Amino acid sequence: MKALFGSWMLLSLAAISQVRSAQQNNAKYDFAAGDYSVEMKISFLDPYVGQRLSFSSGVDPEKELCFSAADGKAGPCIERFVGAAAVVQYSVRLANGKAPSLTSIRERVTVSAQSPDLPQRAPFSMTQKLVKGIGSDLQVFGYDEGPLKKADRIPTRKQAQAAWWRLCRQELYLDEKEKPFAIVEWKHTLKSHQHSSDLRSARLINVGVGADG
Repeated sequence: MKALFGSWMLLSLAAISQVRSAQQNNAKYDFAAGDYSVEMKISFLDPYVGQRLSFSSGVDPEKELCFSAADGKAGPCIERFVGAAAVVQYSVRLANGKAPSLTSIRERVTVSAQSPDLPQRAPFSMTQKLVKGIGSDLQVFGYDEGPLKKADRIPTRKQAQAAWWRLCRQELYLDEKEKPFAIVEWKHTLKSHQHSSDLRSARLINVGVGADG
């Protein structure tokens, strides 16, 4: 299995719109971060079982967004994706309710634990300027079953759904601040979704993409 495909987490702060229905366990959280207030909305999308992995641009709804498995950057669409996805939308506002003119969100992600047959991932960091205080974060975990023979796809899905998982810690910062306004611990699996939260000290705990109940 490992030689045929891998798993990944896509992190891309940009204007992203979901083109797929969301499950009922969506969530919204509000944070106070210095002179700013931050609203974070999480939409857990229906699981993918051999479908095309693509999204649309919030700036240009007619533009299709596709991401590569290797680094989360723009690339050709995966036609037969198996896994889970969530779209996180951020809205940053000043105390007077207006959008800040120049603000960015910086994130750092590390893998806390994972199933032993998954490839190791190095810590990931990126910074993205917000557009009128708005940004999005795409979380994806799964694999491309396109290279597999048709007869192998269903048994491979069952095997991967039972075995694959990954825990990641995502620290979120505004601009160059040293203290994160939120810490999100994601549990990634390939199937259903769940999440629970603890907002003490501006922390979110166990927010899952495809987390089993």
